[in-house]
Amino acid sequence: MRSHHERMHISLSPRYVIFMNKNLHWLIGRPPAVNLYYNRELDQIAIEPASPKLENAFPVRERNHGLRINAASFCRHFGIRFAATHRFLNPRVTDERQIVLDLRNTSPVFRHHRRKKEKPAPARRHGPAVDALMNEFRREDEADDI
Repeated sequence: MRSHHERMHISLSPRYVIFMNKNLHWLIGRPPAVNLYYNRELDQIAIEPASPKLENAFPVRERNHGLRINAASFCRHFGIRFAATHRFLNPRVTDERQIVLDLRNTSPVFRHHRRKKEKPAPARRHGPAVDALMNEFRREDEADDI
């Protein structure tokens, strides 16, 4: 198993955002933009470095310990869709610095949400019979004080 510093992580969210860690971005040369390609026969996506000046290039934005690519137009065009975020299990980096992602080899990502602290229970209210009895005791105590 690879250490956290060597791990290659890349995922695709239902909002068509590709997220990759900095290790993977570094392996393809830390480009400011990428081109995306889709192979229908193999059901694979290829990501390759590109100039941000190219018309069809997708900008790579730095976010939360990694990088994100808004691939909505690409995914919609090719009908690529996930109901939940999926992580690619074996991203492959070629000698040409392309990342190859197999859409048939993914795993859903489950986030562990923190539980909210429970609010303290509201003060218990007693039934009318108990309230009447408590009021009677209070009246007796007040009468004893006089």
